[in-house]
Amino acid sequence: MEPRTGTMDVVARSESWPCGPGEMAARLRAHDWTGTPLSPPAAWPEELKGVVSLMLASPLLSSVVIGPERVLLYNDAAAQFYGEHHPEALGRPLSETWPAGYATVAHLYDRAFAGEAVAVPAQPLDLIREGGEIFEAYLTPVRGRTGEVLAVHMTGLEIGARLRAEVALRANEARQAFLLRLGDTLRAERDAEAVIEAAARLVGEQLGASRVMFAEFDEARGVADIFHGWFADGAEPFPTVMRLQDYEGSILDDLRAGRTVRVEDAGDPALARPDLAAIAQVGVRALLSVPLLVGGRLVVNLSVHQHAPRRWSDDEVALVQEVAERLWADLVRARAEAALRESEARQAFLLKLGDALRAEPSADAVANRAIAMLREHMALDRCYVATFRMDEDRADITHQVGGDRVAPMPPPSACPTSRPRSGSRSPGLW
Repeated sequence: MEPRTGTMDVVARSESWPCGPGEMAARLRAHDWTGTPLSPPAAWPEELKGVVSLMLASPLLSSVVIGPERVLLYNDAAAQFYGEHHPEALGRPLSETWPAGYATVAHLYDRAFAGEAVAVPAQPLDLIREGGEIFEAYLTPVRGRTGEVLAVHMTGLEIGARLRAEVALRANEARQAFLLRLGDTLRAERDAEAVIEAAARLVGEQLGASRVMFAEFDEARGVADIFHGWFADGAEPFPTVMRLQDYEGSILDDLRAGRTVRVEDAGDPALARPDLAAIAQVGVRALLSVPLLVGGRLVVNLSVHQHAPRRWSDDEVALVQEVAERLWADLVRARAEAALRESEARQAFLLKLGDALRAEPSADAVANRAIAMLREHMALDRCYVATFRMDEDRADITHQVGGDRVAPMPPPSACPTSRPRSGSRSPGLW
C-alpha cells in the first residue's frame, strides 16, 4: 500500500493553489511573481502556504508580510480598506506602497520578525483608506521548520465605529451634564440680565470663547441692541448697538431665515464679503450665531465670538442651539416674573398711598405725604408739585421734598415753562 499523501503535499502539487473562491485567492493564483522579491508560490515553504491559506479564508482583516523586504499578501477583508492601493499593493514591499504609514508600524514588524508576538492597541494607521478607521491588530511570527521567522501574520479588528460611538456617548453625557447645570443656574436667577449673564458665562467657559453676546433685533429701528453677556480676559470691546444696514448680506439673511451661522475665518481672502469684513472690523474672526424666530420674525440671537480663526464642531453648534432655546424660555419667564413683581409692588404702593392720604387732614398735607412717599418708593433725589401758569410763562413750586444730594427747586420767578401759551392754571407733577 502506498503511503498516504499529507494535506500540505496535496496543496503544494495543486496547480490551483491557493484554492478558494475569493478575489484575493484568484489574484494570488494569477499574479506574476517575476521581478518581485518572492519566488513563485510553488517554491514557498509549506508553513508559509498554510498561513497564507488561513489568511485568505479569514473573515477578519488579515495579511501576511514576508521576508526582510516585508512583501505584502492580504485577504478580501483587507482589500476593502486599502482603497486606491488595491490591488497594486499585492506582492509589493510595505515601504513602497505606504512609505509614511509603514514608518509608524515598522518597529512593530521588526519585533515580530525577531520572534515576538505583538499586540497593537487601538490606533489609526496610515495603511488604510482615508476615513478614520481604527484597528486593534495582532502580529504573529510564522516560523519555518528550523525555527526561523519566515513571515508575520497580521489579524486586525476595525474598532473605529465602536470607539466613535463611545466618544459620542461621552460627549452626549458631558453635554447633558452641562445643560443640567445651565438649567439649575438659570432657574435660580430672577433678573433677566442675570439670566443672560449666567448663560453666556457658562457657554463661554465651556467653549473657551472670546466673548458671548445676546442681541435683540428691532427691524423697525434698523438696529440690534447688544447685551454684553460674557467676555474672556483681554477680549476686545464690542458695540452696544449695531446698525443692521452695516451687516447686510449672507449672515443677516441666514439669521432672518432661522439658519445658524457658522463662520470659521472672517478674514479669509477667499470669502471676502462686506458682512464678513464688518464683523472682522469689530474683532470677530470666527462666529457661531444661533437665531430665534418668533412668529417667523427674527427676535434675538445668541452669538459666540472668537478673536482667532476657529473650526466649529457639530457638537458645539448643537450645544449653542440648545442653550439659545433654553435661554429664551428662561428670559421670557424672568421678564414675566419681573413684570408681575413690579405690578404687585405698584398695587401694594398705591394701596398704602391711598390709606395714608385718606388719613391726612388737608390738601397741603395730602400733597406733602404723596410726594414724600413717592420719593421714598422710587428712590428719587427730589420730588415736587408745580402749578403751571402758562399765560405768565412760569410754574409755581408749591410742595417739594428732597435729600441733600440736589438743591431745592428755584422760586417761582425762576421757573419759566419755556412754552408760553394762554390758558388757566394747571397744577401737576413736574
